[in-house]
Amino acid sequence: MDYLLDTDICIAVLRGEENAVEAIQQISPDRIAISSITRYELTYGALRLGAKRQKAELAKIEKFLDLIHELPFQKSTAQIAARIRCELESGGLPIGPMDLQIAATAVESACLLVTGNEREFGRIKDLKTENWMR
Repeated sequence: MDYLLDTDICIAVLRGEENAVEAIQQISPDRIAISSITRYELTYGALRLGAKRQKAELAKIEKFLDLIHELPFQKSTAQIAARIRCELESGGLPIGPMDLQIAATAVESACLLVTGNEREFGRIKDLKTENWMR
């Protein structure tokens, strides 16, 4: 995999936002992945919807995610996340726990993290980012 999609990019693609859709269409699906944390965030977001929209949104998410790879958050990823958290906190610049776990997944897999949240993710050394929302 070359690209790890952050949750905000997946949402942009699912909503049909032009820049994100055009960017993802230029890349072979076998080069794209998500973290299992992103699956959690997308599923949680869909489950919070009213019953009428929930089923359709979950189906839409699954259809999209079936096209790309999913990288697990595992023991080695947790160790990377802990190191990154310590580095960020010692500099007084912590980030949220889900973003931290997604970043650790990208670092571990040597993927470019595709995100609209460059401000937070830009604090992490060894993490390369790209924004498909502009």
